Formats: sequence, C-alpha cells, structure tokens
Amino acid sequence: MLAGLAVVFFARAHFPPDYRRDRETGAARAAEDAGGELHVQDFAYVLNYARRAAGRPGVSPYSVDEHRAFLDAWLGARVASALCFAYSPTIVLVLSPLFPLPTPWAWLAFNIGSAWLASWAVRRGAGADPRLLALGRAAVINPNALYCLVLGQTALFTTGVLAAMLLADRRSRAASTVAATCVFVLTMKPPLAVVAAAALLAAGCWSSLVAATAGVLLVLAAAVGWWGAELIGDYVTLLGHYNLVQADPLFRAGLVPGLMSNLRNVLLHVGSLDDAQASAVSSVVLLATLSVPALLAAATRRRLGLEIALAWTAISYALFAPHLSSTEDLILLVVMLAVWRAEEIPPRLRLPCAALCIVPQFLGGSAAIVLGSGVEGAAAGALPPLAFAAKLALGAVLAAHLGPAAHSVSGRSSSS
Repeated sequence: MLAGLAVVFFARAHFPPDYRRDRETGAARAAEDAGGELHVQDFAYVLNYARRAAGRPGVSPYSVDEHRAFLDAWLGARVASALCFAYSPTIVLVLSPLFPLPTPWAWLAFNIGSAWLASWAVRRGAGADPRLLALGRAAVINPNALYCLVLGQTALFTTGVLAAMLLADRRSRAASTVAATCVFVLTMKPPLAVVAAAALLAAGCWSSLVAATAGVLLVLAAAVGWWGAELIGDYVTLLGHYNLVQADPLFRAGLVPGLMSNLRNVLLHVGSLDDAQASAVSSVVLLATLSVPALLAAATRRRLGLEIALAWTAISYALFAPHLSSTEDLILLVVMLAVWRAEEIPPRLRLPCAALCIVPQFLGGSAAIVLGSGVEGAAAGALPPLAFAAKLALGAVLAAHLGPAAHSVSGRSSSS
C-alpha cells in the first residue's frame, strides 16, 4: 500500500529541477524564468545538496554561505528561505547510489525502499502473531507515513533500520554485524544513532558499538580530508543554532516547532521560554533520559534486555528530541515491537502499550497537514499536544518497568 501511494504521489508531484554544475555559472536563472511555483521539497533539497557537496572538495558543506550558494546555483536568487543540510557526512554515503538518477526517480526509489524496509519490520516483528501484524500495519500506514512519503523524509527509512537492529537474531553470529551496521547508518541523523547506541550499551553489546564507532571515525576522517577541518565547527554551530531564535533566517522554513509532538512544543505553550531556551531544555532532558538504561545496568552490574532498553531510548527520543519532525513519531513502531518482545513487560500491558504507540500516529502535525488544517490551523495547534500526552503515558509505563527490569535480569547474554 505504501509503495502504491508512493507511485501515485510520483505521478502527481511537482519536483524542482536537478542541480547541475552549469547552474554555478548563472543557468540557475532558468528556474526563475520558467515561472510557476517552486516547491523546495525535503528529499529534493537533501539529495541535490549532497550531490553538490560531494563534488566540492575543500569547501565545508555546513556553512551558511555554502547553503546560500547552493540555493542560488540550484533554484536561483528568488528562494529566500529553505531547509538546511543538517545531516552528518554519512548521508552522502547512504544517498550516493541515487546520485545518477534524476531527482523524481531517486525520490521514488528512496520511498519504495523505505516503505519496504518499514513493512518488512512489521512482518518480521509480528511473525505468526495476527494481532501484532494488524497493530503493526496501523503503526506504519497512517498520516505520518503519508506525509513522510510526500516530502521524501527519512522517518520510514530510519524506523526500519532501527527495527532491523532490534529484530536481528542475536543467536546468530551475524547479529553483531547487523547491529553495528544499523548504528553506523543511523549516524546520518546523529541523535538516532545515540538512541541505538545507548540501548546497545545498556545491553552490553560492546563489539557492535566498537565496530560502529570505528566506521564513524573513518567517515569523519574522510570528510575532514575531503571538505576540510572547518566542517566540524560549522556543523556544531549549525546544530547548536537549530531554533527559531538563533538560526539564520535562511533556515527557518524548516523549523516548525508548533507541529512537533515533543517537550519543546509544550514548553513554548505553557512557559515563558523562547525557542532557543525550550530547545536547550529539551536537549538536556533527552541526554539525561537516554543515559538511564546504561546507568541502571552499571549500578546493578547486570545487562538490560535490548528490547526494554531500546523501547526506553526510542520513547525518550519521541518525547524529548528538540527537533522532532512530525513524521518521526513513526519511531513508535519500534517501541511497539520492542514492548511486545520484552520479557520485562507483562503480557496484559502489550495491547495498551500498542494503542499508545498507534494513537499518536493519527494525531500530531502530520495529521493536521493531511487533514487540510495547515500549519496555522486549529488542528495544528491542538493535535501535537494530544500526541505528546499519549507518548508521555507510554513513557510512564516503561519507566515503571525499567527499574525492576535492571534487577530481574541475571546473566542474560547477547551475541552482540
């Protein structure tokens, strides 16, 4: 169904032109002369930016000036506000197989691949359980998934990768390699890599973490060698200013905290904090909650089950990540699969937890957009807090079982 919808969207979508080197010499103005409205769609932006960055040695891709130069070369000077390239250098490796394709076909290939990966996670996670299969389908076919397909965002893809780490057969010798590969791929979006790594750390999967870290260091060294050491400072500055107060005006189109079902949005509505302060508070809370499983494992000198640890780190991300695109609530599919498999969660709580994973998929910012409310509509203001409340209830259930889980796990080992 998701693949079919991707094909329908492909047939009807309007795509910006492909970036070409000759646009650097002024041919970009052809985009202006062609007339009509130009939509700076997420996937098209990231793909074309990565293409250009890969061919510009010695130039940091994370500076504001480089973003402006790209937009001018790609679509022309009339684009005054757009997204920013906030992914790590790993994204260039992930997207490189799509570089030879025209943007529309690359978008279609990425969406179909992402839909297959998320759907595979549902089928693999459910096994012979018809209830979990039905619930998994509801968790992956919803407004979040539809909006993710339209924009070509990464949420379906990263959800599938995170689920693959959970679902790998840890009795297999390949489990450690699968886990390390998943963490490495997730470094394209560093906070998600931390979610995965924190769970592996609590579960004692040291070899996976060492292998993934080695891969990341190799990519970082290659990126510094290709683009220059300035990229590190530029990237840290870009992420540190990723809010409506400190971000360059060029990037503010991609910052819509009102559509996020996270703590940042709640703080903006119930307190006197500005967006920079709300983002900072959210970051501190996220880091604190992500560290809880590892601290419990260290305090009790026992490994946690990967399922309960990942359920906790994933719900922490869904609640407290300072920049949480509305489509990223798809990560709750991973929480649902983890809860269903976790020995520490009583079977009687599986269905209530699954419901709390599914409900936010039909609320939140994506639902407001899909239902036609728009960014400024009443639904856009009302739905994200409801989604946050459902996730908070789920987090409370997991918190109630995380501490006892650390004391009940005895001698559990993992081949990872």
